[in-house]
Amino acid sequence: MQSSLLGLINFILDVLIIGAIIHWLLGFFQSAYQPSINAARNFLDRLYNPLLESIRSVIPPISLSKGNALDLSPLILIILLIIAKKLATYIL
Repeated sequence: MQSSLLGLINFILDVLIIGAIIHWLLGFFQSAYQPSINAARNFLDRLYNPLLESIRSVIPPISLSKGNALDLSPLILIILLIIAKKLATYIL
């Protein structure tokens, strides 16, 4: 029972980690001509933005020159998901 529960938790966390990486990569592309990319991006925005906003409320983006900012929240989210996966493996 525990091994199947651990397998399910690991699978869910793996999907979330891969999704967070894809969400981060799609953030670099502004494509009005690719409806499939926009649909995937909108879906991932609805899934990950609440998590990222909660991280941004604790650690805001770092202001750079000329109005640019470095947002570390996707990296922090990925690290937190990896830690959660390690903890689940350790606990179960």
